[in-house]
Amino acid sequence: MSEPPFRLSVGLGVTLDEGHVRDLRAALAESGNDSLLVERHTRRGVSWRIDLGEAQRPDELFRRLAVLGEGVARVIAGIVRAQTGGAPAGPYEAWVVLSLCQKIDEPDDPRQSGISIDEDVVAWAALAGAAIDIDQYVYVD
Repeated sequence: MSEPPFRLSVGLGVTLDEGHVRDLRAALAESGNDSLLVERHTRRGVSWRIDLGEAQRPDELFRRLAVLGEGVARVIAGIVRAQTGGAPAGPYEAWVVLSLCQKIDEPDDPRQSGISIDEDVVAWAALAGAAIDIDQYVYVD
C-alpha cells in the first residue's frame, strides 16, 4: 500500500458561527495546530473537521491528538453545550466524533491488525464529548 493506511480526524456535527470558529482556531493555535481545522461545503451545508492526517500506525496519530491538548477538547465541548443549551443533544442535533479509518490490503499481515486506544485518547474524547468511531476497509484481490 503506497499511502499510509491510517487517518484520524475529529468530525464536528455542530453549527459553527464566526465566534466558534475563532475560539476553535485560537485553541488549536495554542498547540501550533491552527491549520488543522478544515471547512467543507456540501449539499447539506458546511461541515467542519480537525484533520490529524495519515500515518503508518495509529499511535502516531493519537500522539498528534494529545498535542491538541485539553484546551481544544474543552472548546469543542463548549460549542456543543452552547448549541444545545446545555441539554443532551438529540440524534443528529449536535455531535462530535473521533474517527479513525484504516485501509487493510494484507489481512494476514500482523502489522495491519490490532488497534489499541490509550486511556489518554479516551479521556480526550470524553472531555470533548466525542464518540469514537473506527472504520476498517479491507481491499483484497
